[in-house]
Amino acid sequence: MQWLLSFIISLYGGLALRLHGGGFLKPRGDNKRSLPKVVLNIIVAWPFGVVSYLLLDNCTDFSNWITVPLSLISFALCLGGRTTGHGAGIDYGTMEGQPRKLEKLEFTVRWLYGIIPHKWYDHIFLSVTGLAAVSGAAIISLICGQYLLTTAFILGGILKGTAYQIGWRIYPSGNGRGLKNFNEATQIAEFLTGVFAYIPIALTLWTLYGESTAVLFTR
Repeated sequence: MQWLLSFIISLYGGLALRLHGGGFLKPRGDNKRSLPKVVLNIIVAWPFGVVSYLLLDNCTDFSNWITVPLSLISFALCLGGRTTGHGAGIDYGTMEGQPRKLEKLEFTVRWLYGIIPHKWYDHIFLSVTGLAAVSGAAIISLICGQYLLTTAFILGGILKGTAYQIGWRIYPSGNGRGLKNFNEATQIAEFLTGVFAYIPIALTLWTLYGESTAVLFTR
């Protein structure tokens, strides 16, 4: 049962990120997103707030007066990390030399611009934005002394760069034949970004509850 739950959680992450990127639902008029951006961000970020609460509830002696606010802060950090922007890097170096708008977190890697190949610059930048999107859960797991889970959350976030590398390896021209919503480099990357980011959530549940999942529905 735990393996099935882990698969479902990871799949949800991939599909949620793909939805966030514009997949599945028809866009509204004037090229607007299918759902309001804030709703899409919440769809992606809320599981990190929930898993933060479960960590704090099981691994600390904090009362709900502390646990709930910390969980909300974790959710807010993950939500905020999701809104920092990554559009300048998703071409993964294929638009080198063309004008680009600096994203909010790009200042952290800007010193590398021109020093390393452009695709690796984009790779590192995307990894930074991926880490920002899981930062809240990583911090909570650290507070709880779950250092392996902290490492898992960090890795799950920074693998966003690898997700885009894989996407562009599958579709080096940017797009091609394939399943609808999964036939472009960035679409594959969005899905994998979600899978990588949500695997640590599944690992957290495994760590807290082992083979038993019934406790999740009887608390």
